[in-house]
Amino acid sequence: MISSKANIVLNSIMFIIVIVCMSLVSLFIWVAWNELSEDMKADVDVTEADEIIDDVTNRYPSMIDGLVMLIFLGMWIFGVAASYFSESHPFLFGLMMILVVFVVIAGMMLGNFYEELFEDEELSTIGADFPVTHWILTHLLIIGIVMAVSMAMFYFGGKGT
Repeated sequence: MISSKANIVLNSIMFIIVIVCMSLVSLFIWVAWNELSEDMKADVDVTEADEIIDDVTNRYPSMIDGLVMLIFLGMWIFGVAASYFSESHPFLFGLMMILVVFVVIAGMMLGNFYEELFEDEELSTIGADFPVTHWILTHLLIIGIVMAVSMAMFYFGGKGT
């Protein structure tokens, strides 16, 4: 009985889109916060407010970097588990592997987009503030391949085949 087709492809696409979008949004929030925090400190002459602004500025990079890693690992585990428990005909495994090539190409294009976007002078220092996020986005092609192969192994050896 075929109840789901090509879960690996859909999970991989969802994985790449969520990680890239969340990472880019958090990095642009960081850029905006850095520009606004100096203005807020200048406008507010209260020591307590300055301490809060400094606290947020110091905690944001490590918190968001850890959140990106947590979501990255959680989605990968979800994808592997969904691939293991999917029920489909073994013929679809070959079709799914062909579709995974397109997912890997999309990951490569998004990784190149990230590298080109953050070559700008103002944005080039963000990689140091967010080392995990920067590593994930610069190695998106390799991560996509490893993720797809691990999901394919569990898909092929799973309960459905």
